[in-house]
Amino acid sequence: MHPEAAGLVGVVRPGAVCLVVGSACDICTGALSVLVGAGGQVHCLDSPDRPARAATLASMLGGADVVVHRSTDGVDAVCARAELPKVDFIKADVRKAQPGLLLDAFVTLLRDRPALLLRIGPGEPVRRGRCEPDIVSSLTRSLAYEVYRWQGGDWRPVTSAVRDEGKYLFKTCEIRTGPP
Repeated sequence: MHPEAAGLVGVVRPGAVCLVVGSACDICTGALSVLVGAGGQVHCLDSPDRPARAATLASMLGGADVVVHRSTDGVDAVCARAELPKVDFIKADVRKAQPGLLLDAFVTLLRDRPALLLRIGPGEPVRRGRCEPDIVSSLTRSLAYEVYRWQGGDWRPVTSAVRDEGKYLFKTCEIRTGPP
């Protein structure tokens, strides 16, 4: 598990609805399932041609709150089809899920203002007409998200341009750290 997983305790609450997109399905599905508890849901979105090892395993082992969506549809389409009333948290590897992920989640981002944990890497090629600096700018300027990075056991605000590869938390309001 990645070091940032410890910081999810202050971001993902019991009863939350979470989306895990792309390769991240294999890494954090179990941890999110524990955090959301019996009253929450974890929806894993992955392409039909990829094995959904951990997500499917978590679902089979009694993770009734884990639903695996094997589809090429975007976030908004999956949320509509699953009739999700609200999305609280989205985790995605932007490099693998394509920057178009956020375009395909625009309605959800505007409606629910979920926290986002995105893996961002400098120097990634432009995909679907967008590059990662554009993603950061769109979230911070257009949608009023604030950017945080996990450092020293806490989410710290990022005050300069995102230059380092890593996982960044985007949130629209003050985040609480530590146990609930």
